[in-house]
Amino acid sequence: MQPKPPSFLEPFNQTLDQVSFFWSPGEVEGGEPRYEIRRDKSLLDTPKTPPYTDTTPEQGRDHSYCIRTFDDGFTFSEPVCVNVYFEDLTAPTKPTGLRTSNLALQLSWDESYDSSGDITYIVDKGIDDELGRTKQLEFSITGLEAGVRYEFGVTAIDNSNNKSDREIISYPAIGISLKDKRGV
Repeated sequence: MQPKPPSFLEPFNQTLDQVSFFWSPGEVEGGEPRYEIRRDKSLLDTPKTPPYTDTTPEQGRDHSYCIRTFDDGFTFSEPVCVNVYFEDLTAPTKPTGLRTSNLALQLSWDESYDSSGDITYIVDKGIDDELGRTKQLEFSITGLEAGVRYEFGVTAIDNSNNKSDREIISYPAIGISLKDKRGV
């Protein structure tokens, strides 16, 4: 006989970085029911009784938690599932390694990290002078004037509008003399 799943799986005491679960008893033929809890299809634990606390969810995600009853012969019930959303209050990491290319002034940078996995980069030519937004790790800039020093910045932003610190670079690099518009 296939084990019967719990009739419910309920989250409680949710915080930004953990959630606990309680469930009703499942049923197995002979013996004690055992349980398997998965998050997004990955096995978390096999607790014997409720409650269970997940201390490793990621912010900015809607995690799917499922519980199944199983018996001593490792026969499993159908799963009972619940989705739990974790608010994202953490900004992405600051973009690093910002650099320019002398040929076409191509800005490029190293990828930022955010638990949501969805990052957009805001590229600017000074604070409050946004040039554009991209999900790529590079951005082309045109229309620059000779003899002018520029400051470019890149800021990572996630879907919850959390922003990283701004990474900046000067062009031409500090220490390189500027020539005037006549090339002198």
